[in-house]
Amino acid sequence: MRVAIALLIMWSLAAEASPATALLKREGRRALEMNLYMEAIEKFREATLADPTDRDAAFLLGATFNRAGDFAGAYVRLKALEETSYRNREMDFELGWSLLGMGRAGACIPRLKRYEASVPDRAIVSELLGRCHLMLREYEKAEAKLREAVVRDPGSRTRVDFYLAQVQAGRGDRQAANATVDAIMRSDSDIGRALRDGQAGLAALESLAQPAETGLRMAASAAIGYNDNVIGLGNTIPLPTDITRKGSMFFRGSFGASYDHQFDLGTRGSVGYGGLIDRYDEIKAANLEDHFFHADLAHRVHERVALSLRASLQVTYLSGNHFRDQPALRTAAAYRWNDSAVTELSYTFARPDYAVPGVAPQFERDGSVHALSVNHLIQSAGSPWLGSVGYTRSENRTQGADFHSSGDSISGALRYTFGKRTHLTLTAYLGHDRYANPNSLSGFAFARSDKPLAVSVQYTAPLSEKLRYFLQFQSSRSHSNIAFFDYRQQAVIAGIDVDF
Repeated sequence: MRVAIALLIMWSLAAEASPATALLKREGRRALEMNLYMEAIEKFREATLADPTDRDAAFLLGATFNRAGDFAGAYVRLKALEETSYRNREMDFELGWSLLGMGRAGACIPRLKRYEASVPDRAIVSELLGRCHLMLREYEKAEAKLREAVVRDPGSRTRVDFYLAQVQAGRGDRQAANATVDAIMRSDSDIGRALRDGQAGLAALESLAQPAETGLRMAASAAIGYNDNVIGLGNTIPLPTDITRKGSMFFRGSFGASYDHQFDLGTRGSVGYGGLIDRYDEIKAANLEDHFFHADLAHRVHERVALSLRASLQVTYLSGNHFRDQPALRTAAAYRWNDSAVTELSYTFARPDYAVPGVAPQFERDGSVHALSVNHLIQSAGSPWLGSVGYTRSENRTQGADFHSSGDSISGALRYTFGKRTHLTLTAYLGHDRYANPNSLSGFAFARSDKPLAVSVQYTAPLSEKLRYFLQFQSSRSHSNIAFFDYRQQAVIAGIDVDF
């Protein structure tokens, strides 16, 4: 494929624009034919310097950046060239390829379709369009274009099968994906040898099948449930009077939206919103409304290392009244050990500000929260199991003496995939919170000590490509030496999720 694409762009530039650059361009083309991309880049760059008016040399330079894998570098050069009114029939193909490499599948498709209309029946165009649809999780369209690529060029089958396996993995059809991967591994191809050498596996294919998307994404859910001990404060700190020890049916609704942008090949940003409401039949005072705003920036600094930063603001209302604002900042570093394992180290700083009037001084919950966490995720290639485990050390520096505390917790999750986006997920949490001061509810005789435990089980299955239902059971137990904070809570929830 590389030689074919190299010949394609050279054929489109058969005429020399400047005698001064002719030799340099011939040497660059020769290097391009031999897949010596860095040498080709140097030759074409010298040609553009020798004759800045030679726009064909500038086009060759940008196109070679594509083949070298520097898609952002290619896009910047080609787009600037296009804006000079330079015309080349391969421009849409090259810019489409750059956009795909940058993760901008939505912008890639119109370019490649326009190129395909003028230059029909090229297998590589069908393949790239299939990969764009795959990135957008449009699996039916992706499969159709990928299979079209094989019809147009039977020699591309093994390479295209690699992406077809990602389509199957994205649909949750692990059996078909495993069969396709096995066939690739038995082949005498570059991809087959890489798979045999352990450079990729089904877990990697599944992650590729759901790449980071750009553009606007939205999701919503609606659920009904029963809670046998309504607290209803989300993840805030409850006062003794907030723990009702009464049961109630409730409705839960949520909505989320985010917009993602690819700055360059290794840097992405996003802004988003998440909203949640709880409405209780019998305990109206516990009705909750929560708004979460966030901005994220992620940068891959190495093949195995990525850094991320999140700034967020959470605004909470309880029973229609403004309850709390909490700005927060989270920074994280993730290290990928191999295709199956990732470890993340993160630090979070939050500044909760409660708007509840008339609270006793010892119950003031304003202050700052510091949390240091390490989490490890693992999924073996070809396995339906996905697991994670984490540890968090936190400190809650409140203004009120009763809530100043530090804590340690461990958490874990285990998910089993039955196929076709059908999952069973088990999560567990165990913590120990140690409070710094003698508690007022003990007559200031001793400090509070809590040992919370929580487990949940959720079953999720599809109703359609974008619609799914879920059933969830939650159970928690707070062991505390202060009777007011010693309680149990159980809830059952059934609902529907939809992606837009």
